[in-house]
Amino acid sequence: MSPILAIPEGTCVCIQYHMALIWQRTHLSSCQDHEGYCQLTCGRCNCAESVTQVLQKLQANTFLQAATMTGMKAQFDLPGFTATVLAPSDAAFANFLQGAPLSSMTNDALLALLELHVLPPVAGLLTPWTTPFLATSPTLPTWLGGGNSLTTGKAANGPANFSVSSGAGSAANIIVADMEAARSYVDILDAVLSVPVNTAPVPLPAAGSGPNGAFGIATFNMTASSIMTPAAMAVQTAG
Repeated sequence: MSPILAIPEGTCVCIQYHMALIWQRTHLSSCQDHEGYCQLTCGRCNCAESVTQVLQKLQANTFLQAATMTGMKAQFDLPGFTATVLAPSDAAFANFLQGAPLSSMTNDALLALLELHVLPPVAGLLTPWTTPFLATSPTLPTWLGGGNSLTTGKAANGPANFSVSSGAGSAANIIVADMEAARSYVDILDAVLSVPVNTAPVPLPAAGSGPNGAFGIATFNMTASSIMTPAAMAVQTAG
């Protein structure tokens, strides 16, 4: 067996090396050589864009502002974060707020709204929802839990040709679909989905997981699983 290579701890190449047990230097020329491994991102290199970076690129600024205000952004930035984020466009938020600022909503109401727009992975697969899965009009669980799922259907417009609807009777078309964000995907909606009245948010996972901890949160809301981060792998592989 080849000797352990001097790969900087905390890089995605290091993660690929330990997780895939790739022993040859020629396989380490790019952290994107093997699809999927670079997506177990350490959070400190640029081989894969985070959810936050993709939201910025898509100019979903109001959604990102709300995520920052509620603590959701910290979840988006965790290594191994796995979900599908349905971000309403800025125009959709402007129509929803009717001129009021985000701060006019309580933190709980805003967090519940965001959780309705985040989908945990497909049950049993730990695979994020993408539009090909929507062809059979499935019901989509959300981070909000408590039966607050979304229904899907064919859209009247929008390049993805799919719409999503909440139990509160609101609906939105997917106008930008399946934008990769490390292990997650981001879609843009043309409307904000409404949360049923008096719905409380689910508390976010405790702080402390991520690139400096032993585990990163892969998903959330009763479907949680963990991935090993470089610090944990260094212990596991030592000796």
